[in-house]
Amino acid sequence: MRTLLKSTLFVIATGLLTGACADNEHEPLDASNETSVHLTHLDDSKHVTLDIDTPLSVQLESVPTAGYTWMVLEKPDWLTLEEDIDITATDPENQSKPGFTGGNHYITLHFSADQPSEGKLVLIEGRQWEVFDEQGDVKDEGAIEDRFSIRITAQ
Repeated sequence: MRTLLKSTLFVIATGLLTGACADNEHEPLDASNETSVHLTHLDDSKHVTLDIDTPLSVQLESVPTAGYTWMVLEKPDWLTLEEDIDITATDPENQSKPGFTGGNHYITLHFSADQPSEGKLVLIEGRQWEVFDEQGDVKDEGAIEDRFSIRITAQ
């Protein structure tokens, strides 16, 4: 009986989460007229509208001390990945203590659009040497830990 109850609760929770994710997928984010746009994992699968030359940043959690990072898998040519990547501790108070090693960090990638257009941005989390081969092609889909994607309209 206890197993049946657990299974039922799991099915209900999965249905609720799936419904929440499906709703998020079609939720537009109009960031036109904003001076900058900052996205997090909560914005996954959204359609973002922004003005040309408006800085776009995507901040996602990872474990860079173990080699994991967020990388661009797909982006339109008109969307430029800026060189600066910010890495900040998720728990700076504890992670700055002497002797503390490792821990999760926020990785922030910065982009800018240079022309009006539409396209898709897909980021993946993993260890670069496990995911990609020497030519830059995905060699092991199983090494991809997580994905983040958005549709972007630059105007």
